[in-house]
Amino acid sequence: MMNTMGRKPPRKSRLNVITFDENPDNPWAAVIAYKAAWKENLAYLAQRYPGDCILQRASADGLAVEYAIPKKWVKIVARHIYSDAALGSKAASYKRRREEYFAALEAAGAENPAPGPSGPASEPSPQPGGIDPAPQETGR
Repeated sequence: MMNTMGRKPPRKSRLNVITFDENPDNPWAAVIAYKAAWKENLAYLAQRYPGDCILQRASADGLAVEYAIPKKWVKIVARHIYSDAALGSKAASYKRRREEYFAALEAAGAENPAPGPSGPASEPSPQPGGIDPAPQETGR
């Protein structure tokens, strides 16, 4: 086991670590977690499966936790990797759907024009948030 629980490592070196050995007699893996999402997930698993996910120790400042979990829970899963042809097809599909969407918006706008101000021309509206872009002179 790594002995990182007693001191606070620099932020860049705070690694989430999963360790286990190949010994078939030891069915446990150790998980040392610094990341909040990992800690929350491990706490949930410990609550839901108290016999399988066991809190071994936690740092005094709450920065790190160490849990023991069954080795069979540890998995490496790769996301789907698209080929260049598939990526090109997805990009073309996205571009076509985008063009269709904007064409439909334009057609709907031509059929139902937005109501404009009636009467004489009005002053341009101020910038969002009430910010006037023109510089103001001060009386200095």
